Amino acid sequence: MKSNLLQMKSAPAVEPFHCTVETLEPDVNFAIQAVANEDGTDCICLVDLPNQGPRGGLCRALLAREHVDALIAALNAWNARP
Repeated sequence: MKSNLLQMKSAPAVEPFHCTVETLEPDVNFAIQAVANEDGTDCICLVDLPNQGPRGGLCRALLAREHVDALIAALNAWNARP
């Protein structure tokens, strides 16, 4: 008797990436790392920013590749101003 088994492709592994960026405040840094999206088909940029608000903790932003490009363009434009 043959059995019909569903075989799911395993999600591609996301290469480990982690970077910490220092800020002007000595005790405030933010971390950038790579994570897989829900179905594992693409890599997402995860940015953890410290949250100084009343609840504290981290503010987490998930960025697709096009969002990363837009963020880089905005930071470069800010940096280029007089």
